[in-house]
Amino acid sequence: TQLQANHYSYPPDFDFDGKPFIQDDPLLFEYNLPEQAQKFASLMEDSFFNRFRSKHIMLTMGNDFNYKNAYHTFRGMDALIKYINSKPDKFSMTAKYSTPADYLSDLSKEALKLPSKGDFSKDLSGERDDFFPYGEHQDAYWTGYFTSRPGIKGLVRSVSALLKSLGEIHFL
Repeated sequence: TQLQANHYSYPPDFDFDGKPFIQDDPLLFEYNLPEQAQKFASLMEDSFFNRFRSKHIMLTMGNDFNYKNAYHTFRGMDALIKYINSKPDKFSMTAKYSTPADYLSDLSKEALKLPSKGDFSKDLSGERDDFFPYGEHQDAYWTGYFTSRPGIKGLVRSVSALLKSLGEIHFL
């Protein structure tokens, strides 16, 4: 339904992991929440709102080995969410924590028609494909990530092990 330009990492300049750069206390000298919220909202508008048919956007916040300091991460995200949602007249969006299931449910309620394998009339609720294996680079494949079919995932592992064994036998 959508792709993010930066993997599933934080958006540029919003890596909260260990960096408490959002100051949400207006009594402190470095108070910057309004500026950071505007920067975030502009980034969302420029990067997502005009590129997707849905009004629901999934923005992942993190990456492998992130959240080493979850307090700073969630404090920054909480401040942004609270501020953006408190000013509906200024920001044309609502921000919230969610799950992939909630996101797909919201998309399904919108009844979007999404193209799939050449069939441009297929409804989102009919999509049942898993998206694996994933070739990131030559000789770098990810299999089974976020899949709902553990049996096929196990089969991929077994066949991959067999293929590797045959390659070693061939070498001998």
